[in-house]
Amino acid sequence: MPVELRAFQSLDLQHLNDWACTIAIDDFMSRSRPKPTAVTSHDLSKGILWFVIVESGLDAGTIWLEPGEQPNESVLGIFLNDRSRFGLGIGSLAIRLALSELWNLYPSQTVTLNVRQANFRAIACYKKIGFSISSSGSKISPSGNSIPYFQMQLQSSISNA
Repeated sequence: MPVELRAFQSLDLQHLNDWACTIAIDDFMSRSRPKPTAVTSHDLSKGILWFVIVESGLDAGTIWLEPGEQPNESVLGIFLNDRSRFGLGIGSLAIRLALSELWNLYPSQTVTLNVRQANFRAIACYKKIGFSISSSGSKISPSGNSIPYFQMQLQSSISNA
């Protein structure tokens, strides 16, 4: 199962909504792209590393790293575009590739992510990569439901050296 990343391009935007609907993304996460909505592609000048995950030659989802609120912090977002791809290791391979790209550019970045507490599969994936839970909280969905989440962090091994 070869997994690689290619830079997200504005033409890929047309696929995001389809992918999000296919997996019912609202069951897993709050958004399907980096927060700065003006960003429409991979844009290093803005600190946005945004990729399409390619598995065996087919688009399999998207992953991004965007500047966080703290200095030397990047925020990770990822989703696969088909539930049949869940649990196959595609996400963990894509995360490792994206982290490598990030740390080649910014060696001391800490990576933060939020994951819903009920998303056991994703939490296990993140822990396997080395993320640890740093805090917890809850947010209110557009429908008014409370969604408990964990914040997880991973320090660059370079910054720990």
